[in-house]
Amino acid sequence: MPLFGKKNIKKPAKKASQKREEKKQGSDSILEIDRDKWPIKAVAIVEIMGKPREHVEETMRLYIEKMKKEKDIKMTSADISGAEEKEGYFSTFAEVEFLAKTPSRVADYCFDYMPSSIELVEPDSIRFDSHQLSNFFNDLQARLHKLDMLVKKLRAENEVLHQNANFILRNNILLSLKEKEKDLAAISKNIGIPEEKTKLFLDALVKQGFVSEKKKKYSLNEKRVTFSE
Repeated sequence: MPLFGKKNIKKPAKKASQKREEKKQGSDSILEIDRDKWPIKAVAIVEIMGKPREHVEETMRLYIEKMKKEKDIKMTSADISGAEEKEGYFSTFAEVEFLAKTPSRVADYCFDYMPSSIELVEPDSIRFDSHQLSNFFNDLQARLHKLDMLVKKLRAENEVLHQNANFILRNNILLSLKEKEKDLAAISKNIGIPEEKTKLFLDALVKQGFVSEKKKKYSLNEKRVTFSE
């Protein structure tokens, strides 16, 4: 059941221009559109940023192609800007105009495509009852809970990766000091990490007692660190 029923949508009087039908994207033919079935007109601004330029432009093209196939949404035009470079990345925008059968499909579009902004052009007002609004909020809550679970899962996975990366870096530092003592520059070069970040790990290892520091030279505390053959 639609979140908002079409029968409750107040439609403005049709203008003469509305009787002329929109051009179908990717076709030379003119598509007859019944605005009674497609009462909502909206304009969305979509932005894609990344690199290289070809990837950004191809992603935008695929975005437009995917939207053409959406159910209960009919795209009438898409004005795409050329990709421009900004601080090493490329950005492209698209102004997409589309028709929708119900407000719920516009909401679905916002969740699925995440436009930068969206404007409802027609009709001027939409009426709905409390039951329809309750359905809308329940659907919204379900989506938010799903996103919350996804964020928590990604956060947990990121924490595990962070811990593993710290263990690997710590072991690399200890292995670097296995044969002889070294200064910060030599250790940084061995493990491939900038000196300022290497220093943070070395300070932690000194504090934990795994590494000793004397006259800016670092060495293993052999009483705390052993290597298996």
